[in-house]
Amino acid sequence: MTTEESTSTSKSKSLWDSIEPVPDDPILGMITKFNEDKFPNKVNISVGAYRDENGKPYVLRCVQKSLEKYVKDNVNHEYIPMGGDETFINLAIRVAYGDDFKYLNRVAACQSISGSGALEIGQTFLKKFYPYKKIMYYSSPTWANHIAICKGTGLDVGEYRYYDPKTKDVDFEGMCEDLEKLEEHSMVLFHACGHNPTGVDLSHEQWEKVLKIVIKKEILPLFDMAYQGFVSGDLNEDAFAVRLFANSGINMLVAQSFAKNFGLYGERIGCLSVLTQNEKQKVVIKQNLAKIVRSKYSSPPKFGAMIINNILSNDELKKIWLEDIKMMAKRIIDMRVALKTKLEEIGSKLDWSHIVKQRGMFAYTGLTPEQCDRLKEEFHVYTIRSGRISIAGLNPSNVEYVAKAFHEVTKGN
Repeated sequence: MTTEESTSTSKSKSLWDSIEPVPDDPILGMITKFNEDKFPNKVNISVGAYRDENGKPYVLRCVQKSLEKYVKDNVNHEYIPMGGDETFINLAIRVAYGDDFKYLNRVAACQSISGSGALEIGQTFLKKFYPYKKIMYYSSPTWANHIAICKGTGLDVGEYRYYDPKTKDVDFEGMCEDLEKLEEHSMVLFHACGHNPTGVDLSHEQWEKVLKIVIKKEILPLFDMAYQGFVSGDLNEDAFAVRLFANSGINMLVAQSFAKNFGLYGERIGCLSVLTQNEKQKVVIKQNLAKIVRSKYSSPPKFGAMIINNILSNDELKKIWLEDIKMMAKRIIDMRVALKTKLEEIGSKLDWSHIVKQRGMFAYTGLTPEQCDRLKEEFHVYTIRSGRISIAGLNPSNVEYVAKAFHEVTKGN
């Protein structure tokens, strides 16, 4: 080897040496460990994906029928516009804001790569155009990826109180105090329903009080609505906060995901909308959202949008979809009750009522990181160390086993 070749090799070896290894994602890394586990009764209650009563992925009936139509119609696979499929966008914002929303003509929107992509596009837009302080305030706690996405767009991160571990409920007084202390025109992210990770939501009356603060402080809300329909089984009920704020006519953003309520996890289908003050603003903002998409991934995927278009534009398929949403929401609610009941039957002296009071896919159990470690190591029950579990991972076949495991790791507390 010549000196020149040796120098070149040395440089190439050292080029990436300073890069630090990245720890496993606390949720996605759990999937790998679960899949490698050979224990026959293993249970995964870490991943936020709906499972049927046999623990299997569930394809909604309306999606199956839409797929049949998709194939029958021989749909092509051409690119769609940068901002997404217009039919899908118009249907999506009606799901969020309601068919009778009086300011529908002022909603600028674009198709996104699920809810994560909607948050990315929205916060990139705010970083570039919002004329006030570039800080997004999040609930404490919040979905971990919220912070990563926010920082990735260049915004700074702040927080407001939300969950009280002592009461296992909303710290509403603390939340309002923190919102009142924010500077005028601050940006705040709210979970529309099914708060992730706590499962603790505000009541209608509490949302009305928050809206008064938002209007007084001229706060710009960004709603993350990833679980519409999945919490109560009713699209309108789960969109209460979004519609309450939108009907007041304020400026706001909404990030929608259709992963859960259509079971289209892998199709990455979502929508980002901005409620503006007039149609001229709508046109300009819509153009700029499309420009942001162009610079990131050129144009969104077509397949998921076509599936949803078939369903939402067909009365029969939409009816089946709404039935499926109710069924999935009810099964999750039933599993909450079953887990609490089994724990009591087994003899746990702890108060597990919070499991039933919480809403949506997730429950904040109150388990410590050490207890979660024991669940995995001794009982092959997989959950993340924060104690958040996915209720959708429970079913009639495993709920008693999980309850016994919970009881074993919490005895004496």
